[in-house]
Amino acid sequence: MPVQPQCLLVAVACVFMCCLIGTLSSPDPRVREALIELEASMQTGGQMVLTDAEQRLDALLFEMKQEEISRGDFPPAMHFFSAKRLIQRSPLFSLLQKMPKGGALHVHDFSMVDVEWLVKNVTYRPHCYMCSTDKPSFRFIFSSQWPKPLPRCSPWVLLENLRSKMVNATDLDNR
Repeated sequence: MPVQPQCLLVAVACVFMCCLIGTLSSPDPRVREALIELEASMQTGGQMVLTDAEQRLDALLFEMKQEEISRGDFPPAMHFFSAKRLIQRSPLFSLLQKMPKGGALHVHDFSMVDVEWLVKNVTYRPHCYMCSTDKPSFRFIFSSQWPKPLPRCSPWVLLENLRSKMVNATDLDNR
């Protein structure tokens, strides 16, 4: 049975339309790149122009981060006490320790969390130790082992133990 020219013309037109629609609906790589650049510029520091040395350091930091992420033992996914040694042995951490710390060198007390929240939440966490200084004030530290003594500070006390010996554990919070 011969194919009628009209059917053949309709079939070719359909194939052409499908190809045209497929081409028009595929994403334009230039639009994608523009969107990525726009998103990057909106991030913190995204408008900042880096020097050549800063760009090299940025590339090195990015490469070091990628290496750490690709390892099986990824510290951010672990409990801190398990990850601490890995972090300390990390080449990335060593590099970051040598870098200037920026604005965090001077922090105002009003930019911190409320002291009441700190006492009622943070000091109830495990491994929280406290000592009192000669000021009089208190120092706190989180440690998986008993902390080393500090000059002009009483012996460290594990807050969990101290609270368990008190009749009313919240009395300590009000001191």
